[in-house]
Amino acid sequence: MNILIDGSGETYFMGQKISYKIGKNGLTSTKVEGDRKTPIGFLQPLAVYYRAGRMIRPKTRLPVYPIFPNDGWCDHPHDFYYNQHVRLPFRSSAEALWRQDRLYDLFLVTNYNYPIATPGRGSAIFIHIMHPDQTPTQGCIAFEPTILRRIIQNMRVGEGFLVLI
Repeated sequence: MNILIDGSGETYFMGQKISYKIGKNGLTSTKVEGDRKTPIGFLQPLAVYYRAGRMIRPKTRLPVYPIFPNDGWCDHPHDFYYNQHVRLPFRSSAEALWRQDRLYDLFLVTNYNYPIATPGRGSAIFIHIMHPDQTPTQGCIAFEPTILRRIIQNMRVGEGFLVLI
């Protein structure tokens, strides 16, 4: 089961029309750190992260990891740990995974520029929970929480999100 993302804001999953959000500035084939664009290509989920206490451990065939208050993701292009999971506080710029807005209560880490990262090509390209006011993302793909949970439950290793212009 691969899910088509074409920038229209709607796609199909298991025969049901669902909505999603992408980066504020649309889709791109030339992703740059901080451009607020979602990269085109095949985004394959590699692992699921969830916030215990707010979510029960998701049922999935993918590896699952709980997040904690000191979890972060390095977004500094010139750091050795660029686009990697890190512990906060961190010596350079890193995005906190433990958030108040609940967007990362449940998310998928994708293979985009990971695990071996090209500096400046983009970091933290996740599949995560859509903001309640349905605003665009910073470059990720977002779904409503119940849809994301269903996707995670049904996703098989090797399947993913086909992002096309």
